[in-house]
Amino acid sequence: MNSLIHYFRWLDYIDSDLRIYHVVYGYNLLLYNKVYRKVFIGLWRIKTKIWFPIKFHFLGKIFKGIFNPQKSTVISDEMLKQCVIDFKYSQKHLREQSDEEYQKPVFPMEIWYEISKHMNPVKLIRINKTFCDYFSPLIYKDLQMVLVISDTSKIQKNDLTYMNYGPDLVDNNIDDYGIYLRYREGKNFAYEFLDTTLRDEVGLKADNFEVIYKFSEVKHILIHIINNPNSYLKRYVEQIKLDVSMLSANELDALKNKDGIIYKKIKNELWKSNHCSVFKYYPRYLIFCFTIMDMYMSCRWQLPDLAPFNRDYNNPSLIDPNIAKDIYPKNVYMKELMLTTLLHDFIRDKCKKRNRNKLALLKKGQMLKRLTPFENWHKRTKGMPIVFNTLDEMKLRKTAKYQSRLVIEDRCFETKDFTESLLINTLSSITSNELNGGINCSMSFLGQDLPHESITLIPHNYLRTSTLDYTRPDFVVINKPKKN
Repeated sequence: MNSLIHYFRWLDYIDSDLRIYHVVYGYNLLLYNKVYRKVFIGLWRIKTKIWFPIKFHFLGKIFKGIFNPQKSTVISDEMLKQCVIDFKYSQKHLREQSDEEYQKPVFPMEIWYEISKHMNPVKLIRINKTFCDYFSPLIYKDLQMVLVISDTSKIQKNDLTYMNYGPDLVDNNIDDYGIYLRYREGKNFAYEFLDTTLRDEVGLKADNFEVIYKFSEVKHILIHIINNPNSYLKRYVEQIKLDVSMLSANELDALKNKDGIIYKKIKNELWKSNHCSVFKYYPRYLIFCFTIMDMYMSCRWQLPDLAPFNRDYNNPSLIDPNIAKDIYPKNVYMKELMLTTLLHDFIRDKCKKRNRNKLALLKKGQMLKRLTPFENWHKRTKGMPIVFNTLDEMKLRKTAKYQSRLVIEDRCFETKDFTESLLINTLSSITSNELNGGINCSMSFLGQDLPHESITLIPHNYLRTSTLDYTRPDFVVINKPKKN
């Protein structure tokens, strides 16, 4: 009701010719919120609070019993026995062949290389040693990896709000049960890892190994190659660059707080190390980021601009409307992704004066400032005011369009112990001459200091809820050159 009072006060600013139309609109909105929304929320909560738990707890067991009856285990045992027999026969047959003939590929390696462009070449290196020796240098010679981490506090608020109040747009195609399952799973984990990439990078051919951003692949490389002293593939690696982007305050505490695990590791060990160079960059300036209202305190439909009568809510014309609709509840994050977008762009930058390879070659005593991902963007958007009413529309569009380039392809939940162990073990391995002495290594941590999500339904301005928020990057780079 407060939002409606605010709405009618806003009518004082409207020309008299349009006032009658907006009064009618206001009463229609009052009827909509007081009648239709209450009925909708009641039916919605029956589905999310009653039907979904029944479907999860009981129907899952019923379907499991139908499609996986106990008698199927007999068939499985028979199939297993037959597989063992076939395996023994194939092993005996292979022993009869010469090792030279067995190791020789059916096609020349040039043809296999062309085949690898249309499939995942990582699968080819598992065939035999010949394939491993040929394809591993193409994949692992220069490893550039990206990890994007966030705590689960915001996604939990997002999913809980969706379970209680439903979508912003009633005709938006959303997997409601998928959001419910994600909410149940996320409650058991402290962190989530996001697979993020630029939209124009989606769908590249398989032979493009420029950036490894999928968490499953990065985790496999970190655990089985970088952190493994007995890794066979490590001999092919010449350079490792790992960039860790932290979206929320909890990870930032680990980076800046004196009790944080990363802070302790850098301060107590790496800062005093003779073979590692540590660079810190905490700029005073702000990086502006486009945001669409991320309010999770109550029903999001109470704002006039969020009602279906005005579908152009949050001014999504600044970005693709399909991108705007996917933020809630699917992708969750928007303003948090600005620095990660700059990081991805920086990694792919071919500029000779400022790119990730230049950053990896920094040594003690050299300046980090001019080589960061943020300096150039700050110069391009310098002077952008926080107050929307005085904001240059073109600059707002530039920020919104640039920020919406980042896409979240997938996400994976992990525990606090696993996340901290993975980061600390990787940091120890990358900076160790015993484990990776023959490799040039560079690891960066990108944190950010963002304002909290909105706690009021009243927007910053009377006309739109689209605004610019701001963030301040915290950037730490650790370089370890190849051991002479």
